[in-house]
Amino acid sequence: MENVAPILGFIMVVTFIGGIVAAVVAMAAAQNKKTNEAYGALARKYGGRLHEANWFSRPSVTFDHNGTWVRVDIYSTGGKNPTYYTQVHMGWPEPNFRMQVYPEGFMQRMGKTFLGMSDIEIGAPEFDRDYIITGNDLGMLRGTLNPRARMAIDALRALKGKRSIYVAVRNYQLLVKKLGLIRDLATLNRLVELSLMLYDAALEEQEKGIQFLDSPSTEQQLEMGEPAEAAVCQICGDGIESDLVYCRGCKTPHHHDCWQYYGKCSTFGCGQRECYRPRKRPKSKRKV
Repeated sequence: MENVAPILGFIMVVTFIGGIVAAVVAMAAAQNKKTNEAYGALARKYGGRLHEANWFSRPSVTFDHNGTWVRVDIYSTGGKNPTYYTQVHMGWPEPNFRMQVYPEGFMQRMGKTFLGMSDIEIGAPEFDRDYIITGNDLGMLRGTLNPRARMAIDALRALKGKRSIYVAVRNYQLLVKKLGLIRDLATLNRLVELSLMLYDAALEEQEKGIQFLDSPSTEQQLEMGEPAEAAVCQICGDGIESDLVYCRGCKTPHHHDCWQYYGKCSTFGCGQRECYRPRKRPKSKRKV
């Protein structure tokens, strides 16, 4: 009997821990199911593609809007106590324009900034008072942040009662980042609707001047063995270090996997469905 008591105690501890683990797994599965249902409904609404959440990845939806690509996903800061953001990425046609818009205090939580850029006033007193604005072209800032765009940003900030929003243009994309992991469909739909409203309004002053930019210098640089950090994939926003392909139409670089996932070029209005890999420059023989 003396030997039985420790065994029974061990079995009880294992059973207790197993019950906790099972409860955590069931809760996580239920949350993933709810998130997948919301993102699935969003994909059906816009005729897009759903990447479901699982144990190793978060959900995302990709679809077309007025000739450009849109991706809705979730970002986590990681660590023991991660902060989650729900994001909407939209393809942006101008490669050189940079912009950030965020309320006072929001960047301290995000821990990001464009070095060397200072707060800019665009001539809209209330908006200038409520937001930090940075960018590299005052004229484009004023055109991009027109009254309809400012209205959309204010509505995005007020969404879900959390007075936070982050809007940026960089790396061929317009990014909207909202604090919180949004799982309910109504709020997710509203986030996307307002983001698309912002995108359409922001392009109002830009569309007349849009031109497709051939980028032979980037292509030649990569083919000649220069660092691949010169190219950024418009789908995922990451630098292209390998698996590089170019759009056959406008020569925009992509990851091959991202091209296959999206199905065509991500550049605004291009729509090309064929891509090609760059030719490898033959290595010169070393003279002995």
